[in-house]
Amino acid sequence: MKFYFILQYRRMIRFLKELGLHPMIALVLIIIAFLGLSTYLFYKTEMAYLVYDLLMISILLRLGNQERNDSLKAIFGKSDYLRIRMLENGCLCFPFFLYLGYKQLYLPALLLVPIAIGLALIANLPKLQTTIPTPFKRIPFESIIGFRKSAWFLFLIYLLSGKALQVDNYNLGIFSLVVLFFIHMDFYSKPEEKYYCWIFAMGPTAYLGRKIKDGLIASSILTLPVFLAIIICFLGNYWITIAAQLLGYTYLISMILAKYSAFPGRLNIVHSIFYAVSILFPPLLIIIIPIFYIQAKRRLTNILGW
Repeated sequence: MKFYFILQYRRMIRFLKELGLHPMIALVLIIIAFLGLSTYLFYKTEMAYLVYDLLMISILLRLGNQERNDSLKAIFGKSDYLRIRMLENGCLCFPFFLYLGYKQLYLPALLLVPIAIGLALIANLPKLQTTIPTPFKRIPFESIIGFRKSAWFLFLIYLLSGKALQVDNYNLGIFSLVVLFFIHMDFYSKPEEKYYCWIFAMGPTAYLGRKIKDGLIASSILTLPVFLAIIICFLGNYWITIAAQLLGYTYLISMILAKYSAFPGRLNIVHSIFYAVSILFPPLLIIIIPIFYIQAKRRLTNILGW
């Protein structure tokens, strides 16, 4: 069991070095980002503790996916497997637990304990031999695969948006809408193999246009139910809701272009930091979208053979 955690630590260090980021700098950035986003979340809505618990459930569900657990069970005995899952879930819950304690929200903080323990054991349930249907039909694989991997998280966010309408909390509703866009953006975070591009007999400009069009359609399918519900229930804030939806579309376009600006590799650390800053300061999108478009077009020219 000790070897497993040493291996995970070394993999993480190697990954950070490949990004050109010192581990200590990465740790500081993660802490700052966690505290900053948590502070902002609790400032915007009184029900931030509910978001915290739902987010934690989603993270733990993704960590405990069936394929990963099957591999752990094949390597370790039952007792070691359970200890590994408990420690992993405990380490992930700890920062959330501390921050909830700092905000004096002791009940939501204590609720994380049975959640972490329960989701460490849930992998022992029988595996359902079923395929989750998606609403995307012929839209390319990013949305279909991403939807199936994030189905639980999407379900929780839809529940959260329903709760926002129930308690008449506009900030919580708009937060749910924004999170849906970020979930969909995450569908494009991992580059596919180059040969997937060869399916499309078109030049880089047409290819990027096709990807952006499909991405906008898929994101609309995910977000329009929440968007329309917020518009109807909070009609006085309709202009803010429309602005949030349009900004979400803009971020999605920038994410698609950012993905292909480094294709077939991943974004390097400079691009990632630049992109992260643009998320915090949206006017930067005016600069980075053309930059990413030019770089993406240059990358795809050779790959598509145009």
